[in-house]
Amino acid sequence: MALTGLNEKMDEEAARERAITISVLKDIEGEVRSISHELSHAAYQKLNNFISSIQQLLKNSCLPSAINYNLIYNEELDWDALGADIKINLYRMVEECLQNSVKHGVSKNILVNFICENNHLKILIEDDGKGFARTETKKGIGTRNIASRIAKLSGTWRINSIPGKGTRVILKIPIP
Repeated sequence: MALTGLNEKMDEEAARERAITISVLKDIEGEVRSISHELSHAAYQKLNNFISSIQQLLKNSCLPSAINYNLIYNEELDWDALGADIKINLYRMVEECLQNSVKHGVSKNILVNFICENNHLKILIEDDGKGFARTETKKGIGTRNIASRIAKLSGTWRINSIPGKGTRVILKIPIP
C-alpha cells in the first residue's frame, strides 16, 4: 500500500521512501523464505531429535565464522517429549539469537544452555561479542519475531548486553 501511494509521487522524498520500503520488503521476503524452508525441513523431520537439531543449528551457524560453541542440557530429560509448538518456536528463537551473535556480535564463543526448573524451561544464549548499549538498539524484525514466538508460548524473555562484554538472551517458557 505504501508503494502504491509513493509511485504516484516523483519527488526526492518519495524516491527515498520507496527505497526504504523496498528494503523492508526484501528483508521480509528473506525471512519468509527462510521460515518456509525451515518449516518444510522441520515438518519433514518433525524435530524428532530436538537436541540433535539444536546441535546442528549451532554447528551450521558457528563453524563458518570460526566461532566456538557449547550446548549444555540435561541428557536425562526426554527433549523430544516437548510439544511440537514449543520445539519449533524454541528452535526459531535460538536460531535468531545465533544469527545476531554471528552477524552483529563479532563473537568468539557462544554458549547455549537449556535448563529445566520448576515447570519452566529456561534457555540462555550467551556470547562474548562486542555487545551493545540498550539505548542504541532498534526493534528489528528478529526482535519482533522472538517477542511474538515467546508470547505464543506464554513465556518471557530479556536481553542483557554490555558494550565490550557480550550479550545474554534469556528465554523462559512454561512446560507441562
